[in-house]
Amino acid sequence: VAAGRDDGAEPTFWIATGGGARARLLAGHGGDWSVVDLPLQAGAASKGAFGLALAQRGACVVGGDYAAPTVVAGTAAFGDDGGVWRAASDGAGGFRSAAVWLDDRRLLAVGSHGTSVSVDHGRTWQIVGDVGFHAVARAADGAVFACGADGRVARWSELPPREFALQRLFGDHMVLPAKATVPVRGFGPAGALVTVAGAWGARAEARIAADGRWTCALPTPDRGGPFTFTSECGEQRRTCRDVLVGDVWLASGQSNMEMELGKHGWSGGVRDWQREVAAADHPTLRFFTVAKNAAEAPADDVEGQWVVCTPENAGAFSATAYFFARDLVQSGKGPLGVVVSAWGGTVCEAWASPQGLAAFPEFAGALAAAGTSPAREQRRQQFWSAVEAAASVAPAEDVELPGAFSATGLGQFDGAVEYRRRIELPDALRGRELVLELGPIDDMDVVWWGEQRLGGSDDEGAWSTPRHYPVPAAWTALPAVELRVRVVDTGGEGGFTGAAAALRLVAGEQSLPLAGTWHRRLVAPLASLPRWPSRGNPNEPARLWHGMIAPLVPFPFTGAIWYQGESNRNRAEQYAKLFPAMIADWRRAFGVPLPFYFVQIAPYEYGPAGESLTAELRAAQAAALALPDTGMAVTLDCGDAKDIHPTHKQPVGQRLAALARAGHYGEAVPHRGPVVAVVARDQDAVVLTFDAPAGVQLANDGAGFELAGADGRFVAAVARVVDGKVVVRAAGVEQPRHVRYAWAAVPAWSLVGGDGCLAMPFARTLP
Repeated sequence: VAAGRDDGAEPTFWIATGGGARARLLAGHGGDWSVVDLPLQAGAASKGAFGLALAQRGACVVGGDYAAPTVVAGTAAFGDDGGVWRAASDGAGGFRSAAVWLDDRRLLAVGSHGTSVSVDHGRTWQIVGDVGFHAVARAADGAVFACGADGRVARWSELPPREFALQRLFGDHMVLPAKATVPVRGFGPAGALVTVAGAWGARAEARIAADGRWTCALPTPDRGGPFTFTSECGEQRRTCRDVLVGDVWLASGQSNMEMELGKHGWSGGVRDWQREVAAADHPTLRFFTVAKNAAEAPADDVEGQWVVCTPENAGAFSATAYFFARDLVQSGKGPLGVVVSAWGGTVCEAWASPQGLAAFPEFAGALAAAGTSPAREQRRQQFWSAVEAAASVAPAEDVELPGAFSATGLGQFDGAVEYRRRIELPDALRGRELVLELGPIDDMDVVWWGEQRLGGSDDEGAWSTPRHYPVPAAWTALPAVELRVRVVDTGGEGGFTGAAAALRLVAGEQSLPLAGTWHRRLVAPLASLPRWPSRGNPNEPARLWHGMIAPLVPFPFTGAIWYQGESNRNRAEQYAKLFPAMIADWRRAFGVPLPFYFVQIAPYEYGPAGESLTAELRAAQAAALALPDTGMAVTLDCGDAKDIHPTHKQPVGQRLAALARAGHYGEAVPHRGPVVAVVARDQDAVVLTFDAPAGVQLANDGAGFELAGADGRFVAAVARVVDGKVVVRAAGVEQPRHVRYAWAAVPAWSLVGGDGCLAMPFARTLP
C-alpha cells in the first residue's frame, strides 16, 4: 500500500509492504529512501501491512494476517517519518486492511471481520463493530465511507450524538475576559449549527465538528455586568446568567496553592481564617475550582462551577489565590475571576504538555507509554452499574444534613449511601427553572428529581467541589417531589461537607432551604462492589496537563500565578530548565505571553539533607525570572519550620498581587526586593552592589550572610550597609571566594529594600 504527503517543496512518498519475511515501510523524500521494519505480523504471503493513514500529527499502519483475521497481535503500529515505530497495545482487534484519520486524534480501521477505533493516535484500539469492510476513505467534506463484500457500503456516524452542552467553564456567575474574543466552547451533535449571543449585542455561530465539539468566537465588551449570554442549537437553549466581564487569572501548583482559606477539607484554615472568611464579601470576585483529574490523554472538559465570593463560599477557595485576587479587587481591578487548577504533592512535569517536555529525554519513556485507557472507562461503568443494582436491606434512619459520614454516625464507612427527602414546592418556585445546590459532596454523587435523573458527579476528584444542578421548568410543575441523592465514598471522609446555607433550591433571588432532616439508607459497602478504577498516579509526565490544563486551552486568561516546587526539591538542576520550559509551554498553548508570577517555596525543615537541596531549589525557581513578564514572591518571613503548609498566606497573595499590579497593570507599587548586580572583593571583605531602586536595608542584625574561602567552608558573616552597598566580613576568612545569603531550608534573613520588599536568597563565587 502506498501514500503521499506534501509537507513543502519536496513531497514524501510512503510504501508499506508485506508478504515476505518482514513487514516494512519505505519513505522517499527528495530522491532519497529510508527503510524501517514494522512491528506487524510477517512471514507468509497473507501477512504484512495492508493499510496506511497519514496526517501531520503522525501515521498509522494496519494489517495482520487475512488468513487468520481474528488474531489480534501485530495488527497495528504507529510512528512518524519512517523513524521509530511501535506496536499498538493489544493490536487493532484483528486483521485490518485500511485505516483513515477521523480528526487529529482518532483513527478508524476496517477489516474483513470488524471495525476498530483509536482515540490516541493509534496507540490503543477498541472494536466498535463486527461487520466486515475492505476499504475506507474520507471525503473532502469530512464524511467517511467504507465498502466491503457483496456491494456493502456504509458511512461512519458518531453514535450516539453528543448532547448539546457548554464546557463547564462557561456557566452562571462566570467572569468573561474584557474586550477580548473569547472562544466559547461546548459539545453537541455533529453538523448542527450553534449560535452564541451576549446581552451586550455580540453574536457568533459555528458548526459542530465531526467529533462533537464546537467553538464560537464571541467578542466581549469592556469590564462590567452582570450580563447574560445564551447558546442555541436547534430547539435547545442554554443561558448563562449573572455573568461579569473583567480579568480572569489562572492559579495553579501544588498543595500550598490548593490549601483552602477556611477550615475545609484537609486545610485547617489560614491564620485568622474565621475573620478572613467573615469579611470575604466581594460580589465582583468569582472562583472556579477545577476538580482533580490525572488523565492519560487530553480531556474534553473539567469538573467545576463558578462561585461568587461570599462569607458562605469563600472558606473553600484557594487561600493564596484569594488573597491575590482580593488585593487586586480592592485596588480597582474588578470584576475578577480566578480559575484554580491545583493538586497537592505534584511535580512540575505533570503540569507540562508532551510538546513542552520534548527537550527532556528523561520523560520520553513515560510519555511514550501513556495513552487512553478504555479499560478504565469500562470498569468505571461496571462499578456504577453495580451501585445501581445494589438492593439495600438496611433500615432507613433520620440524619441532619449537611454532615460528613463521621459526624452522622457512619464513622469510617466507605461505599454507597442514599439520602431522600420529600419537599413541598412553594407557588413562587413552581413552574420555574430552578438550581439545586448541595454544597461539596465527598466523593461522588448521583441525584434524582422524582424518577428523573437530574445529574451527578460520577468520577473521583471533585470531593471539594460544590454541586449545582439545573432543574428544568417542566419538572417543577407538581406541588411536591422526592429528592434522592446517592453518595459514593471510595476512601477517607464522605458525605455532605459544606455549610447549611449551601444546601438549597434557588430561583433568582428566591430560595428554599434544604438543610435539616433527611432519610438515609446504606446501599452497599465498598467491599461488596467492583473495585473502583482509580485514575492512577498524578505525577506521571503530562498527566495534569491533560486533565486540568488542556481542557482550559485556549481561554484567554489575563495571567497566571503558581505555587509549586516542593515536590521537585531533589532535582533542582533539572527544575532550573523544566520550570521555564513549562511556562513557555503554557504560553505557546494559550497563544499569548501570559504574565506569570510565582512563589519561592517557604522555609520548612525537610530533614538533615534538606539544607542545600532547598536552597538550590529556590535558586532554580529564580532562574525562571530570565523569562519576560515573570516575577517571584519571596517568602523567607512567612514560612513555618514545622509545617510545610504555613498558615500565613496573606503576604503570599499580596506579594503576588503586587507583582501583577506592577508588571501587568503598570502601577508604581513596591514589588521586588534588592537583586545582586556586582560582587567584588575588598581585602578581607566582599562588597555587594544591588539593583535596588529604593535602596537596601538590613534587618535582624544583618543575619543570613555567610562567607567561605578557597576551601569552600562557609562561616557566619557580619554584614553592614556602607554607602548604599552591603559589606560582608567573616572572622577567619581572610581571602573570601564565596558569598551566600539565606542559603538554608529555614534561613535567617535580613536584606530588604527601602520599600520593605525582601531580597531573594543567592550564592555567588568571586572571580
